[in-house]
Amino acid sequence: MEKLHQSQVDFLNMVSGKIEKYHSFDMYEDDGKDEVTGLEYYNLTKKVNWKVLKGSSLNFKGRIIGGCFDLISDLIGTKYDGGVNFCKRYKEDGIIWYFDNCEKSLEDVIRILWKMNEVGYFKYAKGIIFGRFGRVVSYYGYDIESCLLDSVLGNLDIPIIYDADISHKSPCINIINGSIATIKCSNGRGTISFELR
Repeated sequence: MEKLHQSQVDFLNMVSGKIEKYHSFDMYEDDGKDEVTGLEYYNLTKKVNWKVLKGSSLNFKGRIIGGCFDLISDLIGTKYDGGVNFCKRYKEDGIIWYFDNCEKSLEDVIRILWKMNEVGYFKYAKGIIFGRFGRVVSYYGYDIESCLLDSVLGNLDIPIIYDADISHKSPCINIINGSIATIKCSNGRGTISFELR
């Protein structure tokens, strides 16, 4: 980009070893604009608003793992699935899952979350954070909130955030998988900080 967004500055600082507290952004890009030079700035048109599934404010800490929901769902139960072993290894820290759903329908999300719970992904979970969904498609009239509440997450007694700055819709906070993360969320705003240990 001709001018770097704060998210990109944060990323460059992170990879150079300067780990800070990362704050939610003010606006996000719901639809990108056509690239002509490849240096175009984000098309920031929508207000960022982190949402809490249960309660109004949250503060939780644990070892964070996750990524693209679509790809993780394909790995569950295969020889490439290390989710359950990771959770067992770090159960004393507690686990924070983060997910970025790109293309799965909301009905798919409900089924995949059920499968994750069945294999033990959420056994030691301290919280779950979802980024903005890439697409919101439902064949039975779900919105994101009703989808998550109607899934196994509705029965878990852990904090759950969605529409966070972790997604295919820029800008995004970069996550350090395997680090200890502290996540705070209140009044539509959030912060994530990391400890490397």
